[in-house]
Amino acid sequence: MKQQEGKRKVNLKKNSDFKPIKRFHWFLIDEFRDIRVLLVEIQSLEDKETDLIIKEALIKYTIIKTVSIFENFFKSMAFHIGSDISIELDKVLKKGFEEDRGSALAHSYPHSNPKMVIAMYKKLLNRDMVDDAQTYFDNFNNEGIEHEVYHIRRIPLLSRNWDNFYRLFEYRNKIIHEGFSPSVKYSELRNMVGATFDVMAVAQEYGWKFDLH
Repeated sequence: MKQQEGKRKVNLKKNSDFKPIKRFHWFLIDEFRDIRVLLVEIQSLEDKETDLIIKEALIKYTIIKTVSIFENFFKSMAFHIGSDISIELDKVLKKGFEEDRGSALAHSYPHSNPKMVIAMYKKLLNRDMVDDAQTYFDNFNNEGIEHEVYHIRRIPLLSRNWDNFYRLFEYRNKIIHEGFSPSVKYSELRNMVGATFDVMAVAQEYGWKFDLH
């Protein structure tokens, strides 16, 4: 879909039920800091049999929290895309939402569904997440990238880590809906969480450039 080059002026509409993120870079930094604390604590319990209950609870919480961060991130992105009148939404939204496009788009699809989020990324912005991820990490390896502050080092690059990304959401759904207790090693959890933050980093870098007021 057509969109203007460069930064776009966005008119933020107030919504009592949902407060969209304004500064995505700083949001990721803050949330990543909290997740790192959890990962460090889980790692410290890796070989302690006496703390299995605590470790299991921390793993569940980390998985659920990471998905919630992802959902808030992309729901906010959808809000800002909808609020940008330069982006055509005729094929996405039904008529009648012209006065509140941001909220309508933000609530039009489930942002905890990673396949739907990636599909909408392409549909709304005419960009491919896999291609953008390749470019992002090519730059990361060759030149360094500003947003490496929320990349977990020594995990597979996203091009080899998509399975772990999707697995995090599968575990989250089973935890919430089935009372599932995943048997997850620290290294697997680290790869899943890292892949999820990498997806958000790619979207933050290439997907939307907003000048928010």
